[in-house]
Amino acid sequence: MVSFPYAPRTGGAYDSHHRTAGVAGCTRRRDGGVAARGPRAAIGADAADRRADEPCGKRSGRTGPYCRVPGGLAKLGWTEGRDVQIEYRWFAGEQERARAYAAELVQFKPDVIFAGYGTLIGGVAAGNLELARRIRTSHSAYRVREYLTEKEVNRLIEAARKRGRNGPRDAAAILLAYRHGLRASELCSLRWAQVDLRNGRLHVNRAKGGIESVHPLHGPELRALRPLQGSSPYVFITEAGTPVTTAWFLRMIQRTGRAAKLPFPIHPHMLRHSTGYKLANGGQDTRSLAHYLGHRNLQSTARYTALAPDRFAGFWKD
Repeated sequence: MVSFPYAPRTGGAYDSHHRTAGVAGCTRRRDGGVAARGPRAAIGADAADRRADEPCGKRSGRTGPYCRVPGGLAKLGWTEGRDVQIEYRWFAGEQERARAYAAELVQFKPDVIFAGYGTLIGGVAAGNLELARRIRTSHSAYRVREYLTEKEVNRLIEAARKRGRNGPRDAAAILLAYRHGLRASELCSLRWAQVDLRNGRLHVNRAKGGIESVHPLHGPELRALRPLQGSSPYVFITEAGTPVTTAWFLRMIQRTGRAAKLPFPIHPHMLRHSTGYKLANGGQDTRSLAHYLGHRNLQSTARYTALAPDRFAGFWKD
């Protein structure tokens, strides 16, 4: 969750300059964090409409958290109109209008809805409802591609091995996710009952209704897994002995990517994409690749074979 420049107290937030109280209800979405702008200074509905486009300052009346919070969010990388969308509804103290606006905002399925209620200004009890919704930004805004090359994965593994007390565990997690195209949830739920170190076999249980399969384990994976054996039924565990989580895997991958000085920010699912592109570039046929990745639909696999450069090898004969 994105932190605000001021801390809400129990029951809401309070700004002494405008004497405006507000309550906030927040929900976290699966695809990302929560970002929102704080309660606006209490002004009449008509005045709010007239001042909507004016800059912050005493003349416009926009000097409280309404102006401070956007600046705080900007420092955290959130920009209104780019990755945060704000909707406002002023109900001027009319409860029927407030209920109607609340129902309208709920239909947008926002990340956050703030409800603020202010004191009397000019004889008008002003209030507002605010909606903040995270805008889905295209991947190209963050990185030039959604996969890593084999050399970049090796840099990532080496950086993980040198980071902190759990370097061997983190390096093994990256290696297995890459070699076997594991999703974050599949990696975190991996159990020793699925691993056959003697015969070099890995039983892969796929998430999202994918096809189960048995993958061979090669020397690098076997050498990485053997030191991790312990009393836990799970392969990857925390120092407290509990299974790791997908949130841990995300943080670890992001931090290790920065430590490896990769040219763009990365996320765990890029390792699965890297598996597909590596095997497709190696000449593996689409059906075998689909079964290896657990795809039931060949169209899900076609994205990897479509980018295999060998398809164009004979286009020019110099």
